[in-house]
Amino acid sequence: MENELLENINRNLEVVIALLLRGLPGADAASLRDQVLMLKAIGMRPKDMAKVLGKSANHINKELSVGRSRVKKGRSKK
Repeated sequence: MENELLENINRNLEVVIALLLRGLPGADAASLRDQVLMLKAIGMRPKDMAKVLGKSANHINKELSVGRSRVKKGRSKK
């Protein structure tokens, strides 16, 4: 019973996060990579990001990898 309640709360939180991401100013312009990096910054796991964004976990991990490499390149240019 308690496990079922926690799963229900988790599903509802995933929906709320997805709605908040879509409601951000400029959300239409925000790329999937931007959304993934934003969710990573708040501590969300790739598996959970995949559920929220409707993508596969492999796709999310690819976006994270590309995002991290771009951040590293930006730091090395300074």
